[in-house]
Amino acid sequence: MLLAGTFESAPENSGGLPDDAEILLLERATTLRQHSGQVAFPGGAHDEGEPFPVHTALREAQEETGLEPDGVRVLANLPSFSTLPSPFEVVPVLGKWERPTPGRALDAGETARVARIRVGDLLEPANQLANLVLDIAATVTGRVIDENGEGIGGVRVGASVSLGRAVDVLTRWPSLGPTTHTDNDGHYQLSEVPTGSVALSLCDSDGYELERQHVALEPGESKEVDFGSEGGYAVTGIVRIGGVPVENARISLHLEQARQFQRRTDPQGRFRIHGVTEGTYSLWVVWQPGFVKKPTQWRREQLFHVRRTVHVDRDTELDVDLETDGEENL
Repeated sequence: MLLAGTFESAPENSGGLPDDAEILLLERATTLRQHSGQVAFPGGAHDEGEPFPVHTALREAQEETGLEPDGVRVLANLPSFSTLPSPFEVVPVLGKWERPTPGRALDAGETARVARIRVGDLLEPANQLANLVLDIAATVTGRVIDENGEGIGGVRVGASVSLGRAVDVLTRWPSLGPTTHTDNDGHYQLSEVPTGSVALSLCDSDGYELERQHVALEPGESKEVDFGSEGGYAVTGIVRIGGVPVENARISLHLEQARQFQRRTDPQGRFRIHGVTEGTYSLWVVWQPGFVKKPTQWRREQLFHVRRTVHVDRDTELDVDLETDGEENL
């Protein structure tokens, strides 16, 4: 993420935002198979042997927008996060574009256009897709349990909202929503949760999202939302490529917008999701050699993925061969 402008505070603006603050964005080509036509920050996959993540971020930005890397002052590397169904672990790099150059799309096969956007324009209420009710908070309590009904302690539960009115959200909830950890018996409580449509996420100790539920919260409401279930079914399976089990493949199992489960395969290529209620789910499995630290027989730029429809009405065992079901080069 590149910021341009004077960085001189303007007291008359919310948060002192400088009048000339800009960010660099691009529109991805509609011919791409991943995130086609979407607006994005410059970035991409790192090349083997190059310093990561700063050199990768600057090189990708140069290739996509034509900027000069020596005109950028790197400010910080932000915490990484996984994005499913996207196949990457994203490491945001924040930089000050001290000597901006005209941005342009260098490769029409990857980038449709490049633009410097005034941040103040993005924050104008008229330019937002939604307005959120933020002045009255809600409370969410619940419990996280395993397949045996035992509470799971120490896992992170968080609430997140769409940016909506970005200034208001960032002022009151700098992390876009509160987070907490379960106690030894699996109980949790989230206070000052924004109202409206809210996503509740359950993450493991590495920050990888395991389960997501969407709830609607009214002003002043207190709602109980549990993760895991003594009931429901178990969806288990193994992920292979040409018969070889693969570690750290990303598994996403979701039922429309109501509930989503995510897992990673173990060193034997196996995964297990418990507490899955009856329904027809969309299953997405993604793997790249870069997901594991040890060398593999596949090229790092290869991407293996498959999408299936899975109906769950009993305990279900899946066998996924990514070489047969889907593979492409990035």
